Amino acid sequence: MIPIRLVMASMLSATFLIATTVSAAQLYRFTDENGIPTLSKTLPPEVAQQGYDILDEKSMRVIERVPPAPTEAEIAEREIQKK
Repeated sequence: MIPIRLVMASMLSATFLIATTVSAAQLYRFTDENGIPTLSKTLPPEVAQQGYDILDEKSMRVIERVPPAPTEAEIAEREIQKK
């Protein structure tokens, strides 16, 4: 016979694993190459430099807003301002 504690521990572990997986579900919101707002479970590499939002899949709330990468001109301007 399987001890009750082992069964309970297994069930608890499975519950935590499922809860962690569900809570980690994210969507990416970005504008595609045609200018159309897009939601996706994956972030295309070419979009990452343009800036995007990370949304909670369940509530559709913004978890994080990732700004666009700075342009070369912006980087040069920051270097000038540092001096």
